[in-house]
Amino acid sequence: MELITVNYSRVVLFWKWLAYNSKNICTYNVEGFLNIETIIIGSVFLFLVIVFVFKSRLSILLDRIARFELGGVKNLQHIDQDFEPELPMPSLPTPIVPTKGKTAGRIFIFIILWYLIYMVPAPLSRILIEFGNSEYSQGSEKIGTGSYRLALELNNDLKKEVNQCYTDNARQQYELAISHCSKVIEIDPNYVDAYSNRAIAYSNLKKYDQAIADYTRDIELVPTITLSYINRGIIYLNQNKYDLAIADFTKAIDINPKEPLAYLKRGLAHASKGQSDLAMIDCNEASELGKKDWDVYYCFGFAFIAQQKYDLALSNINDAIELSPSELGPYLTRGWIYGVQQKYDSAIADYTKAIDIDPENSVAYLNRGQTYATQQKYDLAVADYTKAIDIDSKNLVVYLNRGQTYATQQKYDLAIADYTKAIDIDPKNPATYFNRGNAYASQQKDDLAIADFTKAIDINPKEPVAYLGRGQTYAAQKKYDLAISDFSKVIEINPNFVDPYIWRGNAFADTKKFTQAISDYQKALSISANSDYQKALYISAHSYIYCVQGVTYTKMNEFNLAITSLEQGVKLDIKNENGWCKSALENARVGIPTP
Repeated sequence: MELITVNYSRVVLFWKWLAYNSKNICTYNVEGFLNIETIIIGSVFLFLVIVFVFKSRLSILLDRIARFELGGVKNLQHIDQDFEPELPMPSLPTPIVPTKGKTAGRIFIFIILWYLIYMVPAPLSRILIEFGNSEYSQGSEKIGTGSYRLALELNNDLKKEVNQCYTDNARQQYELAISHCSKVIEIDPNYVDAYSNRAIAYSNLKKYDQAIADYTRDIELVPTITLSYINRGIIYLNQNKYDLAIADFTKAIDINPKEPLAYLKRGLAHASKGQSDLAMIDCNEASELGKKDWDVYYCFGFAFIAQQKYDLALSNINDAIELSPSELGPYLTRGWIYGVQQKYDSAIADYTKAIDIDPENSVAYLNRGQTYATQQKYDLAVADYTKAIDIDSKNLVVYLNRGQTYATQQKYDLAIADYTKAIDIDPKNPATYFNRGNAYASQQKDDLAIADFTKAIDINPKEPVAYLGRGQTYAAQKKYDLAISDFSKVIEINPNFVDPYIWRGNAFADTKKFTQAISDYQKALSISANSDYQKALYISAHSYIYCVQGVTYTKMNEFNLAITSLEQGVKLDIKNENGWCKSALENARVGIPTP
């Protein structure tokens, strides 16, 4: 006779879960006795689990049942043939045909057992998952984990897909992970880990919107999962959505005030917003919680960058690299610091190291391209921008940078193509229209340029450079009133911006309003002398302003003032950018106005 064996591992698992959940399963009345409702529900639950334990031996159980009559009297002709009968069997045994009542009873028992074993576990598994989510939300991790484990034992399809979801992520097979995690969600939409694991896969495939959606659903199911807040915050941080990132890191800290990673990431977000004091507080908190890895120094480095203390920032970033030479972030950050310090070769070396660590990192190519462009190595810059686009074709900034480089090379059609692509990516970004407007203006396509500048202004009425570009185009069309209006708007938005004073002065001079023109030139000289422009830009701006001011004085027949101003302009024109200024000076010396 074949023995019926029990899967004791499942029994032990159940009793462990039952021990964890005893307080939740059993509710007592005032007298201290079990409620009758609890007894009934508990008994049914125990019966279902016991039935499930014997699930693998269902055929044997049904066979045993089939060999007994409902009345409890054995029919020897139906005993298992493993036993030798005491009496010899007849050569042609007469078959026993069960009665209709017995057949109906057996069918009924079969249906009930089939229902209990094959239909009940799936909904029971879903109930356990929801119960586990509730326990996780209340901070009962052991109970939640026990509920989840039992749920998996009750649903083999769920268990299979869950294991495959985890395995694919661990093997970095992210497309497969997404597929299997999605199947888990199809089986049970409340299985919380499926969302977080699918979000990890989406993040690694740079599908950040889908990842954010999954982390959000994860949080909706279990609002106390700190890691989902942190991971969603990291995506927001990488997208420069600093307020959203800070909100997520803060929520994680509210749930678990001892989580150092949340402080570190919030510190980086504060530093990125220029909130150096808040950043420093968070970095210190992470350090005090025992976090002594490279990322603590990285956090301090970012905080010092926000304070513009670049030497201290560099020191901390160096420590981070020394502790973990294979981390990408510190090389990108140190490269940026070197760029600020105009150590361009060092910056390029760090960006190249970052590319060696991660050849698919578009930011490293973007930053190195910007550095090459600063060195006027435009072909190398374009090559890096193009590689960055190959990696991430939705990166708006790369198209803007490559477009600007093409414009510098006077390849305006290529520049316009890049700006148009940037507009396709983000139609609400004013910089895309402004840059394309400049390219159109360089091609003397004034109407197209004005349309783009106007679109930029419609998106952001406080954008000064869009008014400036449109004003310059109006001036080129000799529509001076419109030009002066736009230049005046720029000054209203930013009174310390040098360029609108120069251009408005030119417009006043062209309309013979010489006094207003001289006033604007004087204001431009005053601002540029005290501005934060680079020293080379001071000299260049000063030279041009003195020259146009001198020409305006000649039109006013103020030749002594004109000579003084023009001499200063020629003196400052160290790059010979304003050769016409020398001719104007020669004319002034002999009393001839410059037209």
